[in-house]
Amino acid sequence: IYDILTCENSRSNGIGTNMMKYLINFVCQKGYNKICLSTSSDLGFRIYTRLGLRVVGLYDYYEWHGN
Repeated sequence: IYDILTCENSRSNGIGTNMMKYLINFVCQKGYNKICLSTSSDLGFRIYTRLGLRVVGLYDYYEWHGN
């Protein structure tokens, strides 16, 4: 899964949280015991931490726009 998005006018209604709960439950049922995620937004970070995930590292994002 690369992205999970909600419409801007539908945010703060628990939709993103419910999608993540569903996906976490799905992978647990498949026998996985570790999930690694990344986020580039504060909203994603808040959802993940609220669901009990913890930060294990941070990385920088670099971009180059040639000449």
